[in-house]
Amino acid sequence: AMRIDLLSIVPLIAIIALAGMVWAFVWAVARDDSESARIKLATDALWVEQTLRFQLGVDEDMLVRLAMDHAGETADPVIAARARSHITSNPEVLSILWHGSDGQVQKGLPDNAAPGDPTLAAQILAVATVTSRPVYGQITPEGHVTFGILLADQRGVLTATISLPSVLDRHLPWWIAEQYGVTLVDLSGNVLASRQRLEIDPENPTHVI
Repeated sequence: AMRIDLLSIVPLIAIIALAGMVWAFVWAVARDDSESARIKLATDALWVEQTLRFQLGVDEDMLVRLAMDHAGETADPVIAARARSHITSNPEVLSILWHGSDGQVQKGLPDNAAPGDPTLAAQILAVATVTSRPVYGQITPEGHVTFGILLADQRGVLTATISLPSVLDRHLPWWIAEQYGVTLVDLSGNVLASRQRLEIDPENPTHVI
C-alpha cells in the first residue's frame, strides 16, 4: 500500500495556494485598472463634449447678438467690427455672411467670397420663422458647417461657417490628444474631424456620445 506523508506535501499545497492567491490578486487588480480606465475615459469624453458644446455655443451666441444688433439698427460698421473681432479671436469661424431677402450675399467677412451655405440661407428664408437659436445646415466633406438665423422683419439671413477640424485643434487640450483619439462622425459613421497624436490601439476601450 502507498503511504502518503502529509507533511511532505504541505509545502506543495502552500505553493499552489499562494500561486492561486497571486493570480486572483493580479486578475482583480487588472479588472479594477480596466474599470478605472473605462470610468476615466467616460469622464474625459463627457468633459470633451461639454467643451465642444460650449465653444459652439459661443459662436452661436455671437451670431444671435449680431442679429439683435441688426434688428436694433446698430450701425453696419459697428456690427462688422464686432464680427471681425470674433473671427480674429475664434479662427474656427471661417466666415460671417449677410444674405439679403433674395438669399444673395450682400456682404461678408472676411469677404463676399468666403465659404457659406446658400442652400441653408434659402431654406431659412422659405420657412420664414424667427428662432431664438441658429439653424444648422449640412456638414461638408471638409468638416465645414454653416448655421444661420433669420433677421428681423425677414430682411435677410445672417450665417456663420465654422471648421470642425479647427474646433478640435484649437479647443481640445493637448493632454486629451496625447491620451486619446477624438473623432467626430455623422450618423452614417463618416469621419468629419479627428485629432490624435499617437497611434491608437483598436483594442483600446472606446466611448461614444
